[in-house]
Amino acid sequence: MKTIVKAIVLLSILQLAVCSQSFACWPTGNVTWTGNTDSDWNKASNYSGNWGALPDNQDRIIINPSNYANAPVINNDPSFSPASISLSNGASLTINRSVTTTYFEVGNGNNTVAIQSSRSLTVSEDFLLSSNNGTVVLSGDGGVAVNNDVIFENNSTTLTNNTTGNFNVQGDVVLDASASTLENSGNISIAGDLRTSGFQAAANRVENDVSGVLTIDGNIDFNGAANTVVNYGVVNQSGNFTGIDLLCDFQNRAGGTWNWFFTGGTPDPDMSTVLSANGTVVYGGAGDQPVLDVAYTNLVISGSGTKQLQGSTAVTGTLTLSSGKLALNNSDLIIGSSANIANASSLNYIITNGTGKLTQNGIGSGGRTGEVLFPIGTSTSSYTPLVINNSGTLDNYSVRLASAVYEDGYSGVIQTSDVVNKTWFIDEEVIGGSDVSLTFQWNDAENLSGFSPASVKVIHYNGTNWEVLATGGATGSGTYTMSALNVSSFSPFGIEGDAGTLPVELLFFQGSMQGDVAVLEWGTASELNNDYFTLERSSDLENFEAITTVKGKGTTEERQDYKYYDNHPSKGVAYYRLKQTDFDGTFTYSDVIRVNNIVLSEAPELNMYPVPNNGDQLTLRLTHLNSKEREASVFIYNTQGQVVHQQQVAIEDSNEIALNFKEKLPTGVYTLRVNTGQPLTKQFSVR
Repeated sequence: MKTIVKAIVLLSILQLAVCSQSFACWPTGNVTWTGNTDSDWNKASNYSGNWGALPDNQDRIIINPSNYANAPVINNDPSFSPASISLSNGASLTINRSVTTTYFEVGNGNNTVAIQSSRSLTVSEDFLLSSNNGTVVLSGDGGVAVNNDVIFENNSTTLTNNTTGNFNVQGDVVLDASASTLENSGNISIAGDLRTSGFQAAANRVENDVSGVLTIDGNIDFNGAANTVVNYGVVNQSGNFTGIDLLCDFQNRAGGTWNWFFTGGTPDPDMSTVLSANGTVVYGGAGDQPVLDVAYTNLVISGSGTKQLQGSTAVTGTLTLSSGKLALNNSDLIIGSSANIANASSLNYIITNGTGKLTQNGIGSGGRTGEVLFPIGTSTSSYTPLVINNSGTLDNYSVRLASAVYEDGYSGVIQTSDVVNKTWFIDEEVIGGSDVSLTFQWNDAENLSGFSPASVKVIHYNGTNWEVLATGGATGSGTYTMSALNVSSFSPFGIEGDAGTLPVELLFFQGSMQGDVAVLEWGTASELNNDYFTLERSSDLENFEAITTVKGKGTTEERQDYKYYDNHPSKGVAYYRLKQTDFDGTFTYSDVIRVNNIVLSEAPELNMYPVPNNGDQLTLRLTHLNSKEREASVFIYNTQGQVVHQQQVAIEDSNEIALNFKEKLPTGVYTLRVNTGQPLTKQFSVR
């Protein structure tokens, strides 16, 4: 008998030694709460299976209403810290004094834990939902502290947090099985990840209720499992979205706010498919951050750095530029007809740094009237917005900004003086019916050499040349504005100084070979004190010779066109420039153009007329065809690269081909392509 007792004592000492060498110790014995005497947690007579003594730190306390007369209540400081507290079969536990346990286990049935204000349940290891269909509801004004993980170990388990205190998880919340639920109407903070253990842990649900605040410092990582996250309250997420399956369902419901702070890279691409952003989504990272390409009700740009659009994105409520900037890249941002942009400024705006456009819908009669701001810039230090006020037919307007002014509106020589170094590309969705006033804004830094804000012009490229819409002095100092009224057609717009020579006064200067003769053509939109032009030619770009003088028109606001035939062009490559001389002897030079004097009969050629075009029909002539093909496909593209006309035609050298358009082409610039053996392309404009 003494030997047996010694063995038991020795075993207990060894167990104690093992426990003392680790932070946790799994229970070595089960003690059942009976509540035979009363509800006192610290009374030994309320326990069975422990030889009439209180449990020790290696025991599991089993709380099951099938075994107790009174549910346990902790009213005084506990006399022990058990290795585990296990609730099952609809058990209840009331915590009026803080208690610590190594593990907290939830078995089957609907179990409850009530925690008094300023008291806490501390779990030094894991909080485990360990039986199928087991649930636990946490209530009261106290809190829970889990120093490791909360683990949903079995199927169809539920943890409902209704406490008004803090539920802090230092590790992860792990959905380790299927069809389990985490429901929060209090305040849960997860220092690690919200994750699954693998792709089979599916059909789980995380629901954050209206009064709930769910904070996730790590990632939401579902490892390819199809799970659901629904938010009616506030979610604060610092990590990324990873392992998202296309069958997942993320719902930010109306009234819910999802604050996302992740700046470490790109989220799982499936998030753009599975996220319903019906509440408010806040991008508040400290630095550059990807913006998911979904339809938002309310979108907030916050934090710092530049938020980066990943694809076409729509806002139907309010886009709030709280702080930082939003870069469109090559994606469009669409502001719905009932939506608006708030809090834009020279510090908080939208960057059009690629082909992406800012579109605002429903502007005009019957929709949004008055001034509508397009808060755009081309970089993080260039805020050059536009205001549109449409008193005409309701329409949708798109704006993109570029840091250049091109001779041909969309391409050609870039202007280096006498202009604001910006082009506003403005489009209306439905051609016609607009009566728009445009107000442009720019800064001193955008003024190129020779530009003075004291006398400027608003200019518009009409598909053939630049035309003047408004003249006068710009308003402001350092930051300037200039307006144009009664605008009804759209394409590139710019701001030019009154002394500018290009692109307004000299509309174009071009040369081509017709047989062995070089044809030089140029046109002006207006002339001021223009005495004459001198046409100069060079073969080396260093030594120019005057080959003719053409009398100017003096002063005129009407368009003038000029043509000269050089019957003796240089062989190979010839260079030409125009010298324009005023009555007082001052002069300026145009840009240099290049003409190749080669035998054109060896190269296929595409000609068309009438140009400019009225948009109804176009006649083609193909010459010097080398291909034996007798048919070819003809395509016409608009400036967005969309095919607006396609036709199969019979081709024969020098024959005319008629293209009749089913629908009249809108005003604009188009590219025609004929797919012969050597594809031929050419641009034309529609007035």
